[in-house]
Amino acid sequence: MLSLVTRRSILRTSTPITAFRTFQSTAIKMGNDEYSKQSVNENVPLADKVAEVQAIMKKVGTSMLTTVGTDGKSLHSRAMYPASTDKLQLVYIYDNTSHKDDEMKHDQDVNVAFLEPVGGDWISVAGNAVTTTDRSEVAKYYSASTKAWFADLGDGVHDGSGNDPRVSVLKIKPTEIRYYARKETLLTQAAEVAAKAFGTGGMATPGAIRTITGKEAAFPVSAAIRVVRTTERLGLLLRKHDEEANGYKTAVKDLITASMAPGSDKYS
Repeated sequence: MLSLVTRRSILRTSTPITAFRTFQSTAIKMGNDEYSKQSVNENVPLADKVAEVQAIMKKVGTSMLTTVGTDGKSLHSRAMYPASTDKLQLVYIYDNTSHKDDEMKHDQDVNVAFLEPVGGDWISVAGNAVTTTDRSEVAKYYSASTKAWFADLGDGVHDGSGNDPRVSVLKIKPTEIRYYARKETLLTQAAEVAAKAFGTGGMATPGAIRTITGKEAAFPVSAAIRVVRTTERLGLLLRKHDEEANGYKTAVKDLITASMAPGSDKYS
C-alpha cells in the first residue's frame, strides 16, 4: 500500500501530459543546410510519426537493405520485401547462405530505405541486424510464397519449406528512423517548387523531415498509450482518495464545532 505522500508524489510527477511529452522530448541533430533547417518539423506526437512511417512503408512495399561488406569498407544494397513492419520492427525472411548473412555477422550495422517515387516520400532506417534460424520464429513469418525464393535442391532437406535450414529470419532493431512526408498534393508541390525556383527564390519545403529515435521506436505507441491511461486512472483514484479524505476531515471538524457550541451535550 502506498503512503499518501508517495501517492501524491506520483500524481505530481506522472500526469498524463508530462509522462507522454517527456518521453518524446529528444533532441535531434540535423544538417546545417537551409533545406534541412526549414524542412525539419518535430512538433508532432509520436503516434502521428509512427502512423506516417507505417503508411509510407505500406505504400512503397519493397525496401533496400544495405549492409557493410566483410572488408569493412564496401556497401552492398539489395531489394527486399519485409515480412512485417509491425511496431516499426522490420522483419525479413532471407537465405542464410547469401553474402548478406556473412556481412551482417561481420557488422550488424545496416540501413533500410523506402522511397515512394511519385510523391517523393522516403524513409531511412538505421539499425542493428539480428538474425535467427529458430524454427518457431521462422514459422511466424514464413508464407507459401516464400518458397519461390528458395530453390528445391532435391535432397529432402533444402526444399524451400519452413523447415529448410537456409530459411532464416532477419530483424532490424532501429537506432534511428529519419523520414520525409510531403505535406502537399503533387500539384501544389510542383507549383511551390516552380515558384521558388523561378519566382521568389526562396527555399521550397513541400514536406517535413522528421525523426523517430531508437528509444521511441523500441517503445511501442500502444505501450505509451497504456502508460498514459494507467496514469490517468491512478490520478483519478488519488483524487477520489483526497476528496474522501477531505470530506472526512470536514465532517470531523463540523462534529467538533457542533460539540463545542452552547446547548450541546458538553454543556448540558
